[in-house]
Amino acid sequence: MALMNLLGKQNGYGAHRDKPSPIETVLLSPLFEINLIEEIMEKEQPATYSKHVAYIDFAANDYAQPIYINMVRDPIERLISWFYYIRAPWYIAERKKRFAKSYKLPNVQWLKKTFNKCILEHDDECLFEQGEERGLGDHRRQMLFFCGQDTTICMPFNSYEAMQISKQHVESNYAVVGTWEETNITLKVLEHYIPRFFKGATDVYYHPENNLHKVNRNTVRPTVSPEHHSIHNVRNRHHIDKELVSHNHIQHHKSNNVQNQPRLGNNELVIQAPNTNEPIKSHHKTAKREKIQVDKKQQFQDDDYDLEDDEWSLKADLLNNTKKAEVDVIFFNRVPKVGSQSLMELMVRLGNINGYSHSRDAGKATETILLKPDNQRELIAEIYMKNKPHAYSQHIAYINFTRFHFPKPIYINLVRDPIERIISWHYYVRAEWYYKDLKDKLGDKAPDMPEKEFMEMDFETCVKTGSKYCQFNQMQVNNPAGDHRRQTLFFCGQNKKLCMPFNSAAAMQKAKRTVEEDYAVVGTWEDTNITLSVLEHYIPKFFKHAKVAYYLFQNRLSSVNKNSVKKTVSEEARAIIRKNLTNEIEFYEFCKQRLYLQYAAISGGEKIDNDDYLLLPEHNDEGDYEY
Repeated sequence: MALMNLLGKQNGYGAHRDKPSPIETVLLSPLFEINLIEEIMEKEQPATYSKHVAYIDFAANDYAQPIYINMVRDPIERLISWFYYIRAPWYIAERKKRFAKSYKLPNVQWLKKTFNKCILEHDDECLFEQGEERGLGDHRRQMLFFCGQDTTICMPFNSYEAMQISKQHVESNYAVVGTWEETNITLKVLEHYIPRFFKGATDVYYHPENNLHKVNRNTVRPTVSPEHHSIHNVRNRHHIDKELVSHNHIQHHKSNNVQNQPRLGNNELVIQAPNTNEPIKSHHKTAKREKIQVDKKQQFQDDDYDLEDDEWSLKADLLNNTKKAEVDVIFFNRVPKVGSQSLMELMVRLGNINGYSHSRDAGKATETILLKPDNQRELIAEIYMKNKPHAYSQHIAYINFTRFHFPKPIYINLVRDPIERIISWHYYVRAEWYYKDLKDKLGDKAPDMPEKEFMEMDFETCVKTGSKYCQFNQMQVNNPAGDHRRQTLFFCGQNKKLCMPFNSAAAMQKAKRTVEEDYAVVGTWEDTNITLSVLEHYIPKFFKHAKVAYYLFQNRLSSVNKNSVKKTVSEEARAIIRKNLTNEIEFYEFCKQRLYLQYAAISGGEKIDNDDYLLLPEHNDEGDYEY
């Protein structure tokens, strides 16, 4: 932290930390977690923020991921260091001065205790039982700071499962995890992997006036004999925590997770959750979250898989998020103008075949895509009151069910070429039958048909004249046109600040991550056969016989809510709007690529079931899909 304070002045960023407290809150309640994230994200960027806290998944709370960094140390040296740190006279004097009312002076007998004696006499302070959940106050769990906020998985001491999740988080999310045991290597890695923040780190660290090597250093520490090191190491089996440290050393040389983080223009944020030297307690109320199941008999390998006969089945398993679902409920938060009515009707028919029910939200004049947290919770509760198995459909941005302590559903959706969606919407809301249909459904609550000028405006003219209905201003939050131009919004989530800015790179990255981690299938009617096959194989309980049902009722399903009132749009007009849809297009291509990978994984690159009639080219007529 001292290094970042100095570098902040040199490199032009703010270095922040939490307010000093007599008790550190390392495990947070969900509300506390969100409040902390919001506090961090409100800092003027670029910025760094440091706090003694277990790993927090910003993306799971619908926020852009920061640049994660941390430090590690040999686990035994950490424990010995902590033992004498809290007995150092200067530490006690400092805490008495800072927290006079709450800090109680320790007794002399406790102060004179040595680590050697503590170990040999099996003192309660130096017992480290495998799997125990006590001892949060002495920071024995280095892995906790990488494992995260799930007490069920992360609190059991020296847990194999906690180690595997910690390694996974380091591998996937941390830009750098360094160690002062390798000072020069750590400084160089920070300089090269995060130059915006750590440029010149080596020079600043070694500058004689800075004395950074002496910060918070405890000179009051007797020597611990090798015998007691050995007793401590063998008796308490710290091999798992040591394995994490070794893994972090390897991580220096493997990958750069800085480039995996979303960017908000020039906005940058580093978050550091240092291994602590302060007492801590938990404010965490255990929530039911997704558990990463680990086979303790089978070690994860860092080497590449040998993909020969098992190549496709392995990939299929890696691409299958259905196994993460904790309840037999499909949540189809359908994107407008992608043909979602057709999929809903298909699910109704399949429900009669496969034994599940389907429902959707009540029709209304305007769609509410973003909900307040209380409304999100109410919607989830309403869905889960349905008889299961069940499929639910609604035009709404992605909702993180586990954030509200509900089981994770099976997420599905459809996407469509962003330019085609926008053109589709333009003519859809200018079709007379659309307003007549709303009138039949909503009666007096239906909107009136707009003026003739609006109804007769073609897309070509709209674009070339710069009408407000065809302006696509970058990062615009408000939506004067009242349309559904943001396809990424339905995958980015309910965070308006992050997800609403139009064509935002950060929203796109968040949407990609959500698809990758949570969605079982994101298909497209532009690839009908592939989409149906992937749905059948990845969600068989709900989509068994999907191809047969679709083609049996193809005339009906391919024409549901179809708009025939659509004019040809020139390439010139398409090019004008294409340049303003760069991130929307990238997200759409990402979803298609993932769909193709899922199909390749289950088909081995071949046709599925030898159904030749399913492999005919898709028809590309001038008709249009529903809202």
